[in-house]
Amino acid sequence: NIVGYKWFDNTGRITRYDSLKCDSRGNVIEENSYAREAVNYEVQAPAHGRTTTKYDNNNMVVEYTDYGISPNRTTFKHDKNGNSVEINRFSLKDSLISRTTFKYYNNDKEGNWLKSIAFENGKAIRIGERVIEYYP
Repeated sequence: NIVGYKWFDNTGRITRYDSLKCDSRGNVIEENSYAREAVNYEVQAPAHGRTTTKYDNNNMVVEYTDYGISPNRTTFKHDKNGNSVEINRFSLKDSLISRTTFKYYNNDKEGNWLKSIAFENGKAIRIGERVIEYYP
């Protein structure tokens, strides 16, 4: 399946076009973004870039590759609940740029985490807390 999205300026001219390719489960596996050149409004080669995404059997993203301005490949590992536990970002030549790991705490009675801590190179960089309200 291929789907496209168009963006228009206030005069009705197309300013951007995105082409999405989906797998049989409806997951976006490739996106190509095109922009119009500001002076003559001719469609240019992918100006915003191209991305590809890979999924596991549970439709969780396991790899995302961006071929745009700062090309990189990002891999994702998830726990049994679908939470991200590790995100690794690589250059397209496979040198590690960054590694972020996540720990989850204080699960509620439904098993949802209420606090998370993100670590980069073993150092806490972000703490997330959330409150979940359940309705009968």
